[in-house]
Amino acid sequence: MLRKMRRKIITTLLLCGVVLGLAACGDTDRDETSPELTLDTSTLLFLRQDPTVDLVGTIEAGSRLEIDVEAPAVLESQSVEGTNWQARIVELKEGANSIVLTAEDGQGNLSNLRFTIVKDTTAPTVAKTLPADAATDVPLDALIQVTFSEAVNPDFIRAVDLNQMPVNFYLEDANGPVEGTVQYTAGALLAVFKPTILTAGTVYTVTLDPGITDLVGLPLAAESITTWTFTTAP
Repeated sequence: MLRKMRRKIITTLLLCGVVLGLAACGDTDRDETSPELTLDTSTLLFLRQDPTVDLVGTIEAGSRLEIDVEAPAVLESQSVEGTNWQARIVELKEGANSIVLTAEDGQGNLSNLRFTIVKDTTAPTVAKTLPADAATDVPLDALIQVTFSEAVNPDFIRAVDLNQMPVNFYLEDANGPVEGTVQYTAGALLAVFKPTILTAGTVYTVTLDPGITDLVGLPLAAESITTWTFTTAP
């Protein structure tokens, strides 16, 4: 009886390849490569006003696709044809919307893609100005600073330049526009206008043109301050 048990154990070990130093029983041909999964970003707007987004991409043939969306967004539809997939997500909420794509092949191997779609339907405003509106005794070396409520398109922030029009950032006195340079710092949401010269005891008017927009193209809100004045020190 003992000899029969020993023969059975040895036979099992040989069949599983343990004696030969191979993988465990049934694992010798297992493919552990993650399945291909891509998202086409060539026309995808990750920052958008539209509450609906259409997604397309490729997936390894025979793999299953799962799409998880952050509520209240809803996965309205998805389909896979061969190696191509498409999906539509609706009811994106204002702000960041997290989306996770998962592909699973026949061996149980997984691939994941995680990304965020940001919906923005809020028009930008001017949050702060320096000098403040109606400020007096402003130093002659003062910089004109504008802080926005959100990131704006830097292409639309231009100061008075005789060689460049249109102009969206004006500084004027009674004699007309004052030239200068402007710099926008996206991280600080800050535009800084440096006048070529300020004259003592002079009233200046700052004007922001409505052509300034945020990153999705929304212009400055109607209620936002776009014109203010200050007076330099005598």
